[in-house]
Amino acid sequence: MSGMGSETRTMRLLMLCAIGTLGGILMASADKKARRLHEEQVSMDEKLKQLDQKA
Repeated sequence: MSGMGSETRTMRLLMLCAIGTLGGILMASADKKARRLHEEQVSMDEKLKQLDQKA
């Protein structure tokens, strides 16, 4: 029966690793999107400032 317990433990560890990896990937892609949105916002602000200066 001890062999059965170690298999279960191994499966749990594998599941935890898989969940952790997926979480990391999701966090990284969300961070990338947030950074891109921030850069777009900054460029929009710069365009608005340039328009204000021309007017």
